[in-house]
Amino acid sequence: MNINKAIRKQRKSYKRFLLSMCFVFFALPASMIFYGRTEKFYIAFLVVIEALVAVSVCMRANRENLDFDYSMGWIRLRRGLLGRTESINCDRIKYVDVEAGVEKVKGFQDFRIILVSDSKFRNKKLKAVDQSFREKYALRDIGQEQFYIAVESGGLRKYRLLDAVFKSCVKAAYSEKAIETIKYYRANLNS
Repeated sequence: MNINKAIRKQRKSYKRFLLSMCFVFFALPASMIFYGRTEKFYIAFLVVIEALVAVSVCMRANRENLDFDYSMGWIRLRRGLLGRTESINCDRIKYVDVEAGVEKVKGFQDFRIILVSDSKFRNKKLKAVDQSFREKYALRDIGQEQFYIAVESGGLRKYRLLDAVFKSCVKAAYSEKAIETIKYYRANLNS
């Protein structure tokens, strides 16, 4: 299936989810008032259900949101519902890896993107690389401190992000999984 078509379907699915949750959010109090059930038990039960609906909408919005932009050698990411913009210098990215997820999104394998940089300039979200991280991703110790960021949200839009990183970060080393994911994206781009 075409990945761009799957991304559009994912977006439509998200909109249907929001529409149905809004319907539930407003229909439950209206039906309670319509049937005259205003006892304390029903009101408390309704408050709990409304809170669960609001939490589920926030969690889904946080998981779905991923915006990125490339300009003048910088990739700017905005992840999550209330995420601030994170800027990453493309010349400073040294290693890119993909970690496969267990769930599938519209028939495509979900994954997370790991970007390793040697600079924390203008980005407080980057985490320091420790020894267990080096062993897990087979990174060699280069003597200077390294930092990483993991992109987990975004669903199928991560394919586009990974392709943009591949096009713009020419000095970076890519893992075999990252190369295979990019090849898979480009093969299914217009099929």
